[in-house]
Amino acid sequence: MAALGFDVSEEASARVRDLAALLELVGFTVPFDVQTVFYRVRAAASPERAAELAPLAERLGFVA
Repeated sequence: MAALGFDVSEEASARVRDLAALLELVGFTVPFDVQTVFYRVRAAASPERAAELAPLAERLGFVA
């Protein structure tokens, strides 16, 4: 998750989406500490990068 702060590749985003999908598949919610790391990454990002992360935010349980 923290890698999203410096890895802007589609592959990095795909790994996070896959993780969220796997958690949902097995009936788990995204852990709070994972959400916290994502929040910090997004808060430190440029407005453009934050906009790119918006779909992931929703997938991780953040309200749009």
